[in-house]
Amino acid sequence: MKKIIKNFIKKATILTFRLKGKVSLKVGKNTMLYRCDLSNPYGCLNSIEIGNNSSLKNCKFKLFEGGNKIIIGDNVLLKGMTFWIEDSNNIIKIGDRTTSENHVQVAACEGKKIEIGADCMLSHDIYFRTTDSHSIVDNNGKRINPADNIKIGNHVWIGMQCLIFKGVEIPDDCIIGARSVVTKHRFDKNSLILGINAKVIKQDINWIRKRI
Repeated sequence: MKKIIKNFIKKATILTFRLKGKVSLKVGKNTMLYRCDLSNPYGCLNSIEIGNNSSLKNCKFKLFEGGNKIIIGDNVLLKGMTFWIEDSNNIIKIGDRTTSENHVQVAACEGKKIEIGADCMLSHDIYFRTTDSHSIVDNNGKRINPADNIKIGNHVWIGMQCLIFKGVEIPDDCIIGARSVVTKHRFDKNSLILGINAKVIKQDINWIRKRI
């Protein structure tokens, strides 16, 4: 553990660190986190794994309690991403070769999971949320807006200023157009998804990072 902590402090320029709770951060090989913020004021971090040739630059860590996990794959580049966790037993998982621009917030709360697949491309100002953060109740006081997982498949391109809400599942090889609000739970592969209460506007499409 001492060796892991020493190695981590070399790589992170801003760090708030306490050893208690049950939280783990695992970063794969050849991965860079730049100006990322892993934040929640209630707890701490006690397990860190950083792969070969990976670095965390100008990152800020105020971590959390209760069996939460953040798992980041190999060859990932995340710039200005905020990981927000509340409650216990949440998981955030980001697959190999995925990239993001600035101001992406990934908020996993109420023991839920946000999974973003491999080779995804995230633009800026995107929000993922597993919860509404507050309760909506019926006339009997029963909550009617439970939290739910979010799952993004492999090779998904998400445009700028999108909102991705609880229960959404995006399959492989899709595009979510800029400023879309995605609340529907499931779509088909190879779809262009767009709009407020986003819907499929074109099918049998795909995308590549290179402009041709």
